[in-house]
Amino acid sequence: MKRIMSFLLIFEGLLLLGLFPVALVNQEPVWPVVIPSLMALIFGALIYLFLGKSSGISTNKENISWIIFVWIVALLIGTIPYLLSKGFDSLTDILFETISGFTATGTSILPNPEILPKSILFWRSLTQWYGGILTISMLLLVFPKINIGGYKIFSLEDDRKHLITSVFIIYGLLTLAQVILLLAGGINLFKSFCISFATISTGCFLPDQTSVANYTPYLHFIMAGFMLLSGLGGLFYFKLFVLKKSNFRKHEEFRLYFYSFLIISVLFAWILSHTQSIQNRGEIFAKSIFQAASFLSSSGYEISEFRLWPHFFQPVLYLLILVGGCTNSSSGGIKLSRFIVLFRNIRTPFKNPSGDSEVSKISFNGKEIDEDTNLTILTFVSIFGFVLVLGTLVLTFVTNDLNTSVFLTITALSTFGHSMDLSGLPQAGKILISFLMLMGRLEILPFLALLIPSFYRNSPLSSEKLID
Repeated sequence: MKRIMSFLLIFEGLLLLGLFPVALVNQEPVWPVVIPSLMALIFGALIYLFLGKSSGISTNKENISWIIFVWIVALLIGTIPYLLSKGFDSLTDILFETISGFTATGTSILPNPEILPKSILFWRSLTQWYGGILTISMLLLVFPKINIGGYKIFSLEDDRKHLITSVFIIYGLLTLAQVILLLAGGINLFKSFCISFATISTGCFLPDQTSVANYTPYLHFIMAGFMLLSGLGGLFYFKLFVLKKSNFRKHEEFRLYFYSFLIISVLFAWILSHTQSIQNRGEIFAKSIFQAASFLSSSGYEISEFRLWPHFFQPVLYLLILVGGCTNSSSGGIKLSRFIVLFRNIRTPFKNPSGDSEVSKISFNGKEIDEDTNLTILTFVSIFGFVLVLGTLVLTFVTNDLNTSVFLTITALSTFGHSMDLSGLPQAGKILISFLMLMGRLEILPFLALLIPSFYRNSPLSSEKLID
């Protein structure tokens, strides 16, 4: 675990060091990227040298503590380029923008991002891509071990080094493929990288004020395609290309993801054709495809102002935001697999009124889910709902606007980006939304564990040994 965390910090340092040529080409100061780069490299190296070669046995408590520690250190280092560039009004705004990037949410506090130097803008987009790396590492390597949110059943019992290496290669290849296709569509190299970093990580930062709605239909389809691919997650491609055993019919989550996309696209097309003055069927088709991919992957790009859609349809949109994409992707929300398990638990009493234990068993992908894992999933969904309600109530006191608070809380906790102007939001509201974004990205439970006194005492759960 410690070695993994050290490598992630070293990787952050290398990414920051990669901004050096961007600063030089644009004749910008290099120290806002060199200083945090050295800090990340030094932190990562120290962890590896002094802690990484310790015993390979770790406890649940230690794993959770290390997850929180590395995210906090990575975030603090990630704020330094913003701080040194002096493009923000307050430390709260810097923290908000950094967390939004690292969690791949993509909600910006900047009304005009072009005020930042090009190298800092590049880092702003890169934080989403790196945040995707942090998230995927956590979901594939750590959470299945400690069974956070039921991840035990959503993982592979395979060579984890082979798994994570293959997934990262696929992640990088998808990024490069989108860059090339965007270049072919007339987007310059700088902007192509910025958009690709955001899309592949299911974020939605843009390097300028140009609305996605003003892009060409070609660019819309390219972005929609890569949003959809990103929402599947690297595990799907690992099974498909490396293990060569991705049977579409046997993987319930992937199948539901595909069918959901088709249904949502048709539903959005109907809404657009009946509520907006769009006569061209091709335009309706393109917008519905793009917006469906954005919602399903929790990217948050807008090609149509969905907040202006009919009020009766808003609950459907909120539900889509809450659901999110596939489990091992960097998309947000509760995830489709958990909704499958939740639905089967709800269905069981009606399907089996007699309470027969054999009939009551819950399965996923043809495999029976043990009682502890099933309870873990149901607990996660319940806590997610509780935090959602509590966050909405607290934010309502800050904004005095229930509708806005509901939207901001749902999108923050689900790490779903949006283009709402938050520059006028009170500082307390920005802090709360930042906290919700981070909680949503870290699956809530590790954060809550830190608030429980028993976490700091020896217990069977906290002292359970896990192989690093």
